Amino acid sequence: MFQQDGEEFREKYKSGEFDVVEFALEAVQQFIPAATWRWVGGKHEAHVYAVTVCSILVTYGVLTSHELYRVKKQLVQKIQILKQLEQVIKRD
Repeated sequence: MFQQDGEEFREKYKSGEFDVVEFALEAVQQFIPAATWRWVGGKHEAHVYAVTVCSILVTYGVLTSHELYRVKKQLVQKIQILKQLEQVIKRD
């Protein structure tokens, strides 16, 4: 089921001027900065949405193997930052 949905999704969101994979990678890059302090406040949730978009792309089988590698690499680089953010928030 997901693979068929992924093909439809790919046709709709990876054509023309908009590429959802590039959008997701850019969102992760922009909304999860390389910082060790608490860089979010209040109701800031853009970093959560960026990771969620990546999760949806993987779940629906939208990514090629190369795109999957790029998304995985980007998220792995951000895991430690997210872990540190979680620890800082728990202390506050």
